[in-house]
Amino acid sequence: MLDFFKQSDKNMHEFRNIWSPLLAQAETNMPQNIPMLEKRYARFFIQEWLNLYLSAPDSGKVGLAVFAYRVDIHRYAAGMLIDSNPENRILGIRILGYMRDESTWPILVGLLKHPDREVAVASLGALFQVNERRAREELQTLLAGSASFHPENVRSHLLPILGDNFNFDW
Repeated sequence: MLDFFKQSDKNMHEFRNIWSPLLAQAETNMPQNIPMLEKRYARFFIQEWLNLYLSAPDSGKVGLAVFAYRVDIHRYAAGMLIDSNPENRILGIRILGYMRDESTWPILVGLLKHPDREVAVASLGALFQVNERRAREELQTLLAGSASFHPENVRSHLLPILGDNFNFDW
């Protein structure tokens, strides 16, 4: 067991030496010669990228999203959707939303019917990140056809995801 923690610490140290400077640079300009992201670093990358993305100004978010896409983080995030741990599924959904990749739309829409309500609400939040207009249409359909998606209930779950400035007039 101790070997596992030693290896994990070593991986985190190696990750930070390679990727932290590249992530910081991606906020302002795209780094050149981006190495391939090894699978053992994917979870570290996702966590570090998300923390940086959420704290970055809007101008830096675009560069961070492009950078993450260039290292195929969307594939790792999509892989998290089948994880047995609900927190990992929700993290994967959030990453896909923040990357604003329209190709993830069918995956996220499919998760709206997930039996785990937190997963369904997270996917709705991700849809709003990807394309607000289309997400509103999906939400209208949900509100019309499902008692579990009551407007006030949805609003209270989406508020932390979308923020206070979001217009909830539906």
